[in-house]
Amino acid sequence: MAGYDKIFLFGRPGPDGVTDITMELWRGGSDRMWLEPARGFKSREIKITVLIPRSLDEQDMLLDAAMAFCPQAFAEIPEYREMYQKLEPGLRLDFHKNGRVPEEWDTIRELVRPVFDKMVIFSAEIKLCQGQPGWWG
Repeated sequence: MAGYDKIFLFGRPGPDGVTDITMELWRGGSDRMWLEPARGFKSREIKITVLIPRSLDEQDMLLDAAMAFCPQAFAEIPEYREMYQKLEPGLRLDFHKNGRVPEEWDTIRELVRPVFDKMVIFSAEIKLCQGQPGWWG
């Protein structure tokens, strides 16, 4: 059975936690792991619905997710913009089984890396709270 076990928040640190959240991603798992934007962060400009990374410890997983789900962050990079505009809406990017990944993705990943390196990303494990001792805090 599939379910979500982690969230990633793209934003900035504030005095009381995360603030100015620009993207929320959910990590799900079953026979393979996947990432997708949270419902409130899906928009028409996001053409990719799901990203399946090569492996659980893929070091560029969040960079690929940012490229997939945060096109506005890389809008100033013409090569990225051109590649993203050519994508079919509703695309499932599958790095695990080499399915439907644009040929130029790896090259463009290196072009956008300096922008990605400036992004601030938080993560949180999803755990059952209700009914657990101290679940409210």
